[in-house]
Amino acid sequence: MNKAWYSCKVKYQKIDQHGNQVKAADTYLIEAISYSDAETRLYEIMEQLVRVEFQVIAISKANFEDIINTEEGYDWYKIKASALSFDEDSGKERKIISFYLISAASIGESLEKINVYLNDSINDYVVQSIAITTINDVFPFDEISGSLAADSFPKEESLPKITANTDFSEDEELED
Repeated sequence: MNKAWYSCKVKYQKIDQHGNQVKAADTYLIEAISYSDAETRLYEIMEQLVRVEFQVIAISKANFEDIINTEEGYDWYKIKASALSFDEDSGKERKIISFYLISAASIGESLEKINVYLNDSINDYVVQSIAITTINDVFPFDEISGSLAADSFPKEESLPKITANTDFSEDEELED
């Protein structure tokens, strides 16, 4: 079973801290075996998180070499790293580019963590860029049950309190 990471974007309306109804768009990274599996998992997640009407606006395959969740950071950082590899067929060195996603509290902390991770696996590498992402959370695949890992859902008490006016007409759409 080949699993991949999928970036999934959803839209919904929520009530902000001032009592105003606002549009929200969130991005989640979901490990799944297909686009349809990612969409199914996304619906399971969103039903747990928002409990209001929502729209799936995009699902795309993510190109991360590895996801490093240290559970110490709130933000997710995308790191681009390169390493040289010797191509035996051509007899030349090739630059290999890899992308990593790491949770950290800051760019500096993400650099420290990726350096520790890459020092253990790659000899000569260069971190080319680090950028904060809009990813809200990451949900890995559970090998045993074939579904989302049981502990991948946030605990009820840690969820943001999201309420919304769900009195939509059926043909009303959420806008950007």
